[in-house]
This record gives sequence, structure tokens and C-alpha cells, in this order.
Amino acid sequence: MKNLFILLASFFGLTGFAQVEKFEGLWLETETGSVRIINLEKDNRITIRNIHFDLNYDFEQTVLEVSKNKISTKSYCAETDWTVYITYTLQDDETLIASYAGDYVGVTKHKRIY
Repeated sequence: MKNLFILLASFFGLTGFAQVEKFEGLWLETETGSVRIINLEKDNRITIRNIHFDLNYDFEQTVLEVSKNKISTKSYCAETDWTVYITYTLQDDETLIASYAGDYVGVTKHKRIY
């Protein structure tokens, strides 16, 4: 019985991990042209960076929570002195929705470019 529990726990853990892998990639924000990079590291850490070419700055986000369908982060941009909480959800395999709260409030849509 103990082995069955371990097997089931491993299976569901891997299933959740596989869902997070769907977030990985390069995402283009449809309105501003900024690029979001979501990378799953070898140690299961998730790194997220925003690159704004027209504004000439980029910043990294701190991951607060990861679940099957969403990633929640906190980001601080020194250039603007803004702190923003962002929740990412996948609308489909090619569309990422980011909902913002904090010094900026809004929703943006991103298309997978890689």
C-alpha cells in the first residue's frame, strides 16, 4: 500500500510538472512588442524575464506560486520603481494571458514565438 501511495504521488507530481512545461518559451506581447522569456531550469526552478526593447530595460520576476494552470510572480523594475504582481494563465498552447496587480493593473495577451 505504501508503494502504491508513492507511485500515485509521483505520477501526480510529474503530471503537474508537465503542465508547467507548457509555459516554457518565448512570448511576444501583442500590444507593446516586449518579449517574455519563461524558462524551466534543470533544478525545477522557473525563471521569467521581461525584455522591453523600445524602453531599453529588462527585469526578472520572482516566482511566488506554481500550480497546474497558472504561475504567480512578483516583479520589481528599478527603472520605473514599480512593484507588480503577475498571474500567468494559458488560454491555449499558443496564447499566454498575464493579469497584473500593484503599481500597474491590467491584462495583456502574449503569443508564443518559440
